[in-house]
Amino acid sequence: MQEDFLHYIWQYQKLTTLGLKTVQGNDLQVISVGELNTNSGPDFYNSRVVICHQEWVGTVEIHLKASDWFVHQHQNDSAYDNVILHVVWENDVDIFDANQNILETLELKDVVDEKLVASYKSLLWKKNWINCENKIQTIDEFTISFWKEKLLIRRLVRKTNELQSQLSYLKNNWEVLLFQLLAKSFGLKINASEFQLLVQGISFEVFKKEMSSQISLEALLFGQGNL
Repeated sequence: MQEDFLHYIWQYQKLTTLGLKTVQGNDLQVISVGELNTNSGPDFYNSRVVICHQEWVGTVEIHLKASDWFVHQHQNDSAYDNVILHVVWENDVDIFDANQNILETLELKDVVDEKLVASYKSLLWKKNWINCENKIQTIDEFTISFWKEKLLIRRLVRKTNELQSQLSYLKNNWEVLLFQLLAKSFGLKINASEFQLLVQGISFEVFKKEMSSQISLEALLFGQGNL
């Protein structure tokens, strides 16, 4: 089992919430799971939970075993001082907060549907090219078609919003926007953002003046790129 699976369980609350209690025996209600943190620090921030009728706002840390807290040296990292709930698959040791109080802990292994765990293990351990390839045939054509159309619309909306935001920043100058997007496309998948940042630091008017001379244009770009 991997922590990503536990992130999924917590983020989408794939657990029995009725009568939920912490390992310490206290009533637990999840108001907001928070937002997944993709950087260093606790796994979820801006989380809100109610423990024994007291609402807490802070971060949530997730581990396979509670003892992983010490394996990862969180006890020596002040970024974990505001953890309000420790979510683990197995609680094998008590964890204490910065004030030496036992950190409230939610153990998942007894509140998650066994069918969900079995499905996860089945997908994880199969060596298929795509984990769900053997099950795709069980989904009707309408559902698949609707899903693909929904993905397309989401992609178009996201790209449109990004362009509108950039265009607004450039004071509705379509020519400059096109110039920056062309530069971004030359960076392909790996260097796209770097290429776009490169030309964003150059005045478009200056760029147009240097277009008549290939040497001047190369010098401008190489110089801006610190090369």
